[in-house]
Amino acid sequence: MAGLVMLAGCNARQPTTVKKLVPKPNPAPTVVPRPSSEALTQSLAHYAAGLSFDLRGEFKLALEEYVLSAIANPKFEPVVVESARRLLRGREFDRAVEFISKRLTLPDPPVPLYPMLGLAFAGLGKTNEAVSACQVAVKKFPLNLAGYIQLSQLYTQAGKTNEALKVISDAARQPSSDPTFWLALTEILAGFENQKALTTVDAKARILSATDKAADLKPEDPEVRERIGNLYLILGQFDKAEAIYEALLESNPDQLSLQEKLTNIYLRGGKQAKAAKLLESLRRESPTNPQVYYLLGTLAYEAKDYAKAAENYETVLRLNPDLEQVYYDLAGLLITLQKPVAALDMLQKARSRFKLNFTLEFYSGVALGLMGKFPEALNHFTSAEIVAKTTEPSRLNHLFYYQLGGAHERVGNIPDAVAYLKKALVLRPDYAEAQNYLGYMWAERGDNLEEAQQLITKALKLAPENPAFLDSLAWVLHQQGNHSEALKQIKLAIAKSTQPDATLVEHLGDIHLALNQKEEAATAWRESLLIQANDKVKNKLQNLLRSPP
Repeated sequence: MAGLVMLAGCNARQPTTVKKLVPKPNPAPTVVPRPSSEALTQSLAHYAAGLSFDLRGEFKLALEEYVLSAIANPKFEPVVVESARRLLRGREFDRAVEFISKRLTLPDPPVPLYPMLGLAFAGLGKTNEAVSACQVAVKKFPLNLAGYIQLSQLYTQAGKTNEALKVISDAARQPSSDPTFWLALTEILAGFENQKALTTVDAKARILSATDKAADLKPEDPEVRERIGNLYLILGQFDKAEAIYEALLESNPDQLSLQEKLTNIYLRGGKQAKAAKLLESLRRESPTNPQVYYLLGTLAYEAKDYAKAAENYETVLRLNPDLEQVYYDLAGLLITLQKPVAALDMLQKARSRFKLNFTLEFYSGVALGLMGKFPEALNHFTSAEIVAKTTEPSRLNHLFYYQLGGAHERVGNIPDAVAYLKKALVLRPDYAEAQNYLGYMWAERGDNLEEAQQLITKALKLAPENPAFLDSLAWVLHQQGNHSEALKQIKLAIAKSTQPDATLVEHLGDIHLALNQKEEAATAWRESLLIQANDKVKNKLQNLLRSPP
């Protein structure tokens, strides 16, 4: 006893080494007591009651039961998270802060609660607290994207775009092995592009990088792989999308959406044989799917098999008469096939079902022009221009003004014809058809012959084998009095023509006559009349035959 008293007394000396040898005790860890069996029973009972209220659509009562279930058993993570989510959804931000904060003081809190706390503070207008909560979420769980999302949104709402972008850039540097992390990041980046916080080029580069990271992880989930393929498709990375879709199709050969996407990729890449094979398979498997016939029509059109393309488009409309674009595609095909009456009939069907639009009026004008009804065609072109100016100004391109200029020329309105053809050439300086049309129009009237020759020569540089352009050059040379050179060019035009052309042969006769080659002129005009009846040519021939030798 005496020794113990001495050690405890004021004069007792303890060796200094004792403090080093005896470790300082750590504070005892906080332990969540295991819920009693009664608490577990109460938690499950409240959870069951919540489910019952949910089924009856009584969501507020369900929320209260879920909260009671989570309080009775704080380790019941799914209910804890769902309770917090419902409090936020119900805008009960004060309760959400209290509920989440209490659970975060316990060990191993659910990861989603940290960014949820940020949401709750933001709902109360406590921005600083919200930012702090999200920063904690990002620091504690750097591979959980939710914290980055909430933090970037808070900065964006505060107008701090640079800080928001830095947060997303930090997320993109994380070594996540979860493909869905990278896919979710692409959606956030797309949002920044929509808000103009990123340029399109920068956004696409970042989205592509995130998509590549998701793809490099080689996810097994088919839905995740298809999402990656879809992103590549949107980004124009067709080879990468094609590889993913083909692999998916091997394990699920009956999935129509994959077949359709692959067909479009094949068509874009000029892989017509692959597209045709896949489409025929699609047609057999889904004989009433209008999309299949539409793609078959597109394939036939690109192969210049216009009759087959029209047949497929007609099948599309039989299967689904509400597909507006197909009416215009078919009308355009019929115009290409020189069937303006049938094209107008198709356009009339569209007119009775859909609103007035540029394409409807434009194609109507083109079809009427083919029928020689130029005043009516001009009315539709004018209507198309008015519609486009208010709805689709980009449709007013060189092709439109070329057609409009031609219609004005055919009704004799030469000043407007010149103005619109020149406008087409301003929009597309190398548009050979407009160069030739304007040059020939002037040559026909003996106007601006030097400029006309320059325009036609430019057109011929772009298409040196074009018989119509060669004919225009022959005619401007004829009008300039250079008949010998004109004769060479008109003979070349006839030689290059794939089928008999009455106008070319008529011009041949005109040039022979200018060279005082009357017999050759008469022969040419007779041939022209055999190709196509024409009173003007007939009168020229009769006058020649009546003239003295």
